[in-house]
Amino acid sequence: MKQLQRFAVLACALVALTTVPVGARPLYGFTPFPYDSTDEAVTRTLDIVRNNANVHALHLDDGIPWDELLDGKPNPKRVQREWDDWTRVIPTGRPVYLALAPLAKDRKSLAPTKGEAGTSSALPWSLKLARLDDDKVKAAYLEYARRAVKQFRPSYLNLGIEAGELAARDPKRWPQFEALYRHVSQALKRDNPRLQIGVSFGLQSLMKPGVGDLAKPLVQSSDYLGLSFYPHMSPFGEKFGDPPLGEREQAWRAPLDWVQRYTNKPIALCETGYSSMNAELPSYSLKIKGDPVLQASYVRELAQLAERDNYLFVVWFLSVDYDLLYERMSGTPDNEVNLLWRNIGLWSGDIKAKPGWAEWQNALAGRIEPLAAKTSTVSSALAPTAITATEVGFSSAKQLFLTGPGGKASLEPDAGMRWTFDYKGTEWAWATRDLGTRLNTTTKRMSLRLRSDRPGPLFVQVELADGQTFFAQIEPRSAWSDFSLDLSQLKADPAKKRDGVLMPERITKLLIADAGAQNKARGQRNVWIARWTFE
Repeated sequence: MKQLQRFAVLACALVALTTVPVGARPLYGFTPFPYDSTDEAVTRTLDIVRNNANVHALHLDDGIPWDELLDGKPNPKRVQREWDDWTRVIPTGRPVYLALAPLAKDRKSLAPTKGEAGTSSALPWSLKLARLDDDKVKAAYLEYARRAVKQFRPSYLNLGIEAGELAARDPKRWPQFEALYRHVSQALKRDNPRLQIGVSFGLQSLMKPGVGDLAKPLVQSSDYLGLSFYPHMSPFGEKFGDPPLGEREQAWRAPLDWVQRYTNKPIALCETGYSSMNAELPSYSLKIKGDPVLQASYVRELAQLAERDNYLFVVWFLSVDYDLLYERMSGTPDNEVNLLWRNIGLWSGDIKAKPGWAEWQNALAGRIEPLAAKTSTVSSALAPTAITATEVGFSSAKQLFLTGPGGKASLEPDAGMRWTFDYKGTEWAWATRDLGTRLNTTTKRMSLRLRSDRPGPLFVQVELADGQTFFAQIEPRSAWSDFSLDLSQLKADPAKKRDGVLMPERITKLLIADAGAQNKARGQRNVWIARWTFE
């Protein structure tokens, strides 16, 4: 019994090293976007954000200092001053969600240059015709992301604010962004294994036929699926070929049910909102409906869905309507489009709470009535079929596990994956990967076929979408051996336990680990895994 308890403690330590702790409930926050440009408005907005959230959101979407990054120089003084100012207002101990934007506001071209001047400017000549996967772009954006991670120390990183829109707007260039994303995310993950990395998609465009399939490999290789979602804007999206979301409550119920069918990855509402007032966009021949009562209903039901479906966090984009700021922007190009967001705040422009504010407070405090069942169904044309394959394959390098320091994974003919690692100090050796498929609810057992060139126990672990982990101990031999483990017999990691229920359809990650260094093991070990299946 003591031996088992010791392994459980060590397993907890491993989880702490390889994953970000997920709270018992979704986190809720706002961006600090002010309702006016005055010092008073900025200060008041920050007070509302700090005092009414439990995740701190930073949304950096106004350009990148390409010149300095390409030349290996520090950030421009203006950029660094802004970063230092943002850092100072992060509440102590509060987790940070950091969103970066390598793409411009059109979500197709590279973001403009941000330097010492007050506005963003054109790209450097060396990047004007560069592909998104150009080596110079990769190197510069990786350096930018590394600087931002070092500065803000986020728990959650979005490497592309609405970058998923590229899959809908310019699908031929989507592979370029995929290459950029994988290059940067993999490098950051090696340096920061606990950092949760993803990218955000406009949910309405993700539901467009063909877009979800195109984006799926990137989604499944990420730690979470980030969403940008404004249900009242459905008519605007329809102008660009996106599918209609539905009327009133169906505008959010059906899409948020759809996304649960689309992926088994954790969901993060990176930005969302619902307008409390109507808006007319004559240039687009559109009338957008808003309603303070529907806004409150959306806040309430969104919290219920977030709790039921184990969202990582929900970021409401504006805390206060920016009526005053909008008036200051009158006459600027495309200012009409800003009406779409103008009144999504939970406070009016004259700083009066709307009905949705009370619902937000309930969500933040956990006063949420549970949803017993799905709130809607979606059409078969939009709902992807659940994947039923149950074998973890090793047919290509893309299917190899990510290894910890001192380890590597390789493919071997007729032997699956070879995991090689050196015992170092007292560090755990580990290898992990996304499951990459969705299991049936009836799955009862997982089986492994493996061998090892030296004795010693190994841990095998599964992780659920809500962060819970379950593990078991096995001891391979030098000859090929088959291990069959009932999922019901896997032990819950107490540090990550929520309800302690292992639902196979919610398994998202696999992990195998060796704690031999804790017992002074030295040298190298090779483990071959020919098969890992669920049935």
